[in-house]
Formats: sequence, C-alpha cells, structure tokens
Amino acid sequence: MFIYHSNWVKLIEGEFKMKTLRKRLPLLMILLLLISVNLISFGDGKLSDISNHWAKDQINKMVDLNVVNGYPDGSFGPDNNMTKAEFYAVVNRLANLKSFSKNFSFSDVGETDWFYDNVAIGVTIGYITESGVLNPNSFITREEVARIIGFVYQLDQNVVVADIFPDANQMALAAKGYIGAMKSKGYISGYPDGRFGPTGQITRAEVVTMLNNIFEKETPRLDLKKDDSVEVPPEITPTSPVPAQPIPSPLPIPGPIPIPAPIPIPGPIPIPGPIPIPGPIPIPGPFPPIPGPFPPIPGPFPRP
Repeated sequence: MFIYHSNWVKLIEGEFKMKTLRKRLPLLMILLLLISVNLISFGDGKLSDISNHWAKDQINKMVDLNVVNGYPDGSFGPDNNMTKAEFYAVVNRLANLKSFSKNFSFSDVGETDWFYDNVAIGVTIGYITESGVLNPNSFITREEVARIIGFVYQLDQNVVVADIFPDANQMALAAKGYIGAMKSKGYISGYPDGRFGPTGQITRAEVVTMLNNIFEKETPRLDLKKDDSVEVPPEITPTSPVPAQPIPSPLPIPGPIPIPAPIPIPGPIPIPGPIPIPGPIPIPGPFPPIPGPFPPIPGPFPRP
C-alpha cells in the first residue's frame, strides 16, 4: 500500500536539486573565474605588452584617441612591423578622413576585405596611386609612412634637409621632400649611425610615435566630399598580429656642427718710401795741356 504525502515529495525534490547543484557548482566556479579574468585583462583597457616599452605613453595616448587598437588577445605588438593596410587605417583615423569614392580597382583589394574602405579613402584623397596591384598586407616602409603623413598634413617639402642623411640617395623622389620636411620639424629622426633607412620596415611603436609628434601641431587636408562618396565605419581592427620583428628605436641625430667665426686677416703691410738716388758724380779736370809743338820731321832723305 502506497501512502502519498506532499512533504515527502518536497523532501525528495529538494535532495535531487541539491545533488544537481553540487555537480554543477565546479563548472559555475570555473565560468565565474574566466569572466573575472577577462574583465581584468580587457575591461580596464590596458594592453598586456607595453608596460615596459619605450613608446608606452605614445601608444596609450593614441589608443585613448581611438587612432590605433590592440589585438583581440589584449596585446598591442609594439615591435611588430606595420602593414600597408594597417597604416592606411591609422592615418585615416588620425586625420579624420572618412569620405571616399568606390571608383577604383586593385586586383588584390576586394570589397569584402576589412581594409577596402581605407584603401578607397587613400585613393580618393590622393596618397595611394592606382597601379593594378597594391600588396596591402605587405609591410610598409619608413619612407612611405613619411610620404603619406607629409601629403596628408600638407607639409612643405624640403629636399635640402633630407640630404643630411647619408643614405639620402636611396630615397624615392616622391618621398624625399616630405622626409626632409618632417626632419626639419623634429617629427622624425635617424638611427644612431645617422641613416634614415628609407626602404626599411617600420614598427607599430615607431608609427605611433611619429603620429604623436605631429598630432595637434599640423592641420590635415580637408576631407574630400564627392557626390558618390560614403563614410568609412569608425572601427576597423586587424584580426591577428603579424610576426614580431623588432627594429631598434630611432635616436635623434645631433644638430648641425657650429662653424667657427672667420679668423681676421691683418691689413696690408706698409711699403717703405722711395730710396733717394745720389746726385751726379763730379768729373775731375781740367787736365794739363798737351805739350807741343813737336820739331819738324827731317827730310827729304837722299837716295843711294
């Protein structure tokens, strides 16, 4: 005979729920731990790999301004070389360039690429020239960064100052004037041996430092507004970091060596006046008279 009692049912249900909770409690603890770690790592906005980096302050400033972003894993990769596509996105944000026309074509740039809109801005503004192939995922060079920044911020080109660098003959003509302009304003410097390294790659930290130097000191070009233009989304972030290839941070090149003042040259040496010439030498005289007359010559003599 079965006797039903509501309290028994409640007691049995309570034991079942408690056992279920005990089994699931470890899983819940793990989930809570992961959530707390995630909040600590990303919630405060701190990047995980710049605490001891020489460009820490510049990086944090540009991140706060939303000019550059970290990677999804919370790192920034300051010593990673920057790609062309990454730099286009960064310089467009800094200069607040958003409008573009879709009337361009590169064989290696498609509308589904995350960098498509930023390439379109570069073409519209004029710092990217259509040439069939762009290689957007290749590393950008130091001279190309200087050229684009100089173009976007309308700096007056200065080829003379660029010739200070011993490797100036390796600079592209389109970039040389802008390199000199940025050097003359103190926005860039060379390596300890004096070179600029125009064709070398450039790190994310070096790019951020250059942009930080020019920020609020120069006025960028006005954003071009065309009838068929659209605006780029505010956030474009690369999906994964590129392999780290650190480059030594640039050191400032000492200023021009002062030239000593000219040594004074003494005036003309005085030449003594004319030497006096003695007067005429006196001739002795008169001489005694010649004796004479002499006696006549005898003759004629007789012939034998």
